[in-house]
Parts: sequence; structure tokens; C-alpha cells
Amino acid sequence: MGILTEHSRPLLKFSLGDNHNMAIRLVVVNLVIFAALLFVKVAILIGGHSTAIFETEIVPWAVLSADPATILTHPWTILTYMFVHISFWNLLTSVIWMWWFGELLQGISGYRRVVPVYVYGGLTGALFFVLAYSAIPEMRPYQAIASTVDIGAAASVMALIICVTIIAPKYRVFPMLGGGIPIYVVAIVYVALSFLGQQGGSPYGYIAAQAGGALLGLVFALRLKSGYDPGAGFNRVLYFIGHVMDPADDRLKMVKVKGKKEKRATRKMDPPYKRIGPVSSGKVDDILDKINESGYRSLTPEEKEILLRASKEGEVD
Repeated sequence: MGILTEHSRPLLKFSLGDNHNMAIRLVVVNLVIFAALLFVKVAILIGGHSTAIFETEIVPWAVLSADPATILTHPWTILTYMFVHISFWNLLTSVIWMWWFGELLQGISGYRRVVPVYVYGGLTGALFFVLAYSAIPEMRPYQAIASTVDIGAAASVMALIICVTIIAPKYRVFPMLGGGIPIYVVAIVYVALSFLGQQGGSPYGYIAAQAGGALLGLVFALRLKSGYDPGAGFNRVLYFIGHVMDPADDRLKMVKVKGKKEKRATRKMDPPYKRIGPVSSGKVDDILDKINESGYRSLTPEEKEILLRASKEGEVD
């Protein structure tokens, strides 16, 4: 990996075994749910039934309805809808953008930001979706039958894209193309393609959900830039849920460092650093771990200088 700069950083390697690659985890969750629903659909067809049963009896249990009365009886759909795709092409489009901008966000700002932005964006999109059908007179007649079946992760993906764009508007991708394309240009292309793809139907619910996701991404990014982490509480809850069954000795302990709570895990003593040239490999590994966790911007000038020296010595490939 080359020396990281604030405006040009390669994507993380595609690895299902990387515990800190939250973008890949989100992609996998979406793929698994799609495969599970596809299996159910095929089973229904093999049983001699029509796809209408799948669409009327199965899908409504996973997607969000615009009807508040239905939401009261299916409250979990506020969360599940953002992981559900019925169309393969809708899934493919979502996961490509999800992976790309999720990787960019965790590279720029740390992996702990990805899931909160995704979930918060989906929840805000759900709120805007339901409110649009309740508040806009032209949409009310369709409230009882409207759902997010064609929306899927669109609001969450929009939140990721806007968040990355606001945090690092000068960030450039595809550096081989005349120095790179600014990320805001890519964001504009995504928005244009999203809305053009909705022609021929009733795109208002989709637009409302996307608007909600965009607003969340904007607010989240502005809060991050002001020094506040809106996803901190969400990550604490997620961590607790994921480790509630762990033995007490293996759980991370909360300690106060400089007045702020940080999570640290007890671990065996690391082996002595192997020194290659003027920079030790262990020190470089620690810095790269910090980038993966908190983003390149979290590095001190001294740590950036160490990376630069290590690169010159061949320490960072």
C-alpha cells in the first residue's frame, strides 16, 4: 500500500475475514437476505404455487409499508427493509455503491462510522417515505399499497455517499484519469442515475426516501467535522449485543483516557518490534491499525512522517 494522503487512498482489500471491514459485512448481509428470499421464492414455485403468493404473503413481512396502520403490526420492517432487495439488478446496484463508498468512508474516517451511517440513513429514509405518503395530498391515495419493495438500501447508500462527499469533497478517485475524479462528481452521477432509473413509475416514495438518506448523511458528516461522533452510542449498543454472551474476562473494559472513555482489550504481550531500517515494522503496523480504526485524519504529524519514512525505506508497499 502506498503512502496514504488525505485526497487519495486506495480501497481496502476485499476480505470476508477482516473483522474491521464493515462495508463488506453490510454487503454480505444484503446478499444473504437476498439469497434467503430467493430460496423461499423457488420453494414456492417448486410447490406448484404462483409467485403471487411470494409477493403478497412473504415480501410484506420484510419491506416497509407506507401505511402507518401496517407499520404498527409490522414494526420490525422499519429496520429490515433497508436490507431487502427483490430485484437482482436493484441488489447489484446497491451493493456496488454500498461497498465502494463504505470502503471510502472507513478509509477516511474509520470503520466505526460505516454501520451507523447506513442504519441511520435507512431509518431517516423510512421516516421521509412514510411522511411523504401521509402529508402530500397527491400521494395519499396510494398510501395503502405503497411499500419499499423497489427501494431496498437506496436511502442508506445515499447517506454513505453524501457523508463521504461532505467529509472529503476534494477526495479523488481513479487517479490514473488526469489526476483523479473529485468525489462530488461521482455523487452527482449517482443521484442523476438513481432518479433517471425511476422513470416510468411513481418515483415519489423513492425520492422521499433518498432525500431522507441524503439529509442524514449531510448532518452526520457535519457533526463529524465539528468533532462529535453521532454513531458512538450506536456502536456501544452494537458492541454490547455482539458480546453479551462472552465470558467476563474476555470482554473489553472501559477505561478513561484523557477524560474520554475508550475500549481496550487485554491481550498477550506483543513480541518485540522488528526493526527494518530507521522505522520498526511494529510501529508501522500500529499506525496502519489506527488508520483502519479512525481514519487517516486521526494521525499525528509525527505518525504521518513515520509512514513517509517507512515508504521510502520500502516498509509500506
